[in-house]
Amino acid sequence: MRRVVVACVAVLACQTAPAIAFKADPDKLCIGELGARRVDPDSILWELFKKHGLTPNDLAIGRKENSYDLRVQAILDPRTYCTSRRCGGADLQERVRIERSLYGAQADLVTFWNTNLIRSANSKFHTGPRTKDMPPDVVIEAFFREAAPAKAVCIDQKQAAPANGGGPSQGSGSQQDPPKGVAPRLPPPELRIRKSAADLGVSQADEKFAGLDRASFAFSRDYLAKTDTYNFDGVVGLASPSIPLDRLGVARFNVIPYVGFTRQVVQGSSDPNAPNVQNLKGGAC
Repeated sequence: MRRVVVACVAVLACQTAPAIAFKADPDKLCIGELGARRVDPDSILWELFKKHGLTPNDLAIGRKENSYDLRVQAILDPRTYCTSRRCGGADLQERVRIERSLYGAQADLVTFWNTNLIRSANSKFHTGPRTKDMPPDVVIEAFFREAAPAKAVCIDQKQAAPANGGGPSQGSGSQQDPPKGVAPRLPPPELRIRKSAADLGVSQADEKFAGLDRASFAFSRDYLAKTDTYNFDGVVGLASPSIPLDRLGVARFNVIPYVGFTRQVVQGSSDPNAPNVQNLKGGAC
């Protein structure tokens, strides 16, 4: 009888042992420039899988396959994935272990999401929307596909610090909500120079900026022909700060008035076919 009791106590102790919490490290998860960093879906996947002892071999992912898409499928629906991909091969116990580990990684991700919904002075991340408003798999899948309405941004310490110099925050404790009667402080407008008005919506901090066509200006003087050639092609816009349209800041609005100028002129030339183009345009986008 004594042996049975001891065995039961041992089993209960094992079942109630607390799991190690997932520690989200901004240095490992965040990408982008300072002040505009976000959680990289691929990085957090690897960190979650590493914590739960999962490898591409466990998920039956070949070298030539799209590892990211398959890992996303695995964490969204472990049972279906492991059934179709035969996780663990013919070893049923290994398949059960992999499925449990995937469900554990999924639970850690949902916990990470729900504990970072409200931004405070000590926040390192800010997520949204709430998973109770949408099924968790829909929110998480939108995050992995980098699609609206899911967002997960990284907060630098300067951004997270309260405006009153380090004292306790006022109101609800959320950095999003300014004290009553005080308008939120918006960043100043940004002057943007681009080749096309269609590119004015891309800020310099955006990863897409490097692939944009640049505005151009050129001047040359022909001393023999006594001509001056001017070439300018571009637009100048003033981008207002984006204004959130909802509490989570998922939907945002901003307007960019701009002026565009195209000029191709050769001054001093007697050639009637010499270019003489001067176009001025304006608008808002």
